[in-house]
Amino acid sequence: MNDCPYNWKDWCNVLWTIACGGNEIPSCINGKWYLMVLNLKENKYYYYCFNEDVFKTEKEFEEILSSMQSTLGYAKKWNSREK
Repeated sequence: MNDCPYNWKDWCNVLWTIACGGNEIPSCINGKWYLMVLNLKENKYYYYCFNEDVFKTEKEFEEILSSMQSTLGYAKKWNSREK
């Protein structure tokens, strides 16, 4: 997998901090880069999408993962039919 093309380690915001004590690493999912961050005011985790410049809630991020997994499950079923 390619490295995240965004300068995420230098990301600084007063209300947000990179999760895991600043050690969280971005993930590429469906061609978009996400970084888990903590909202210091709300004390809640979000996923920042670099491509869209938006914060996704944990529920929204789980829906993205679920959608991806169902697509992979369909592909797996389809591929098993070809044997």
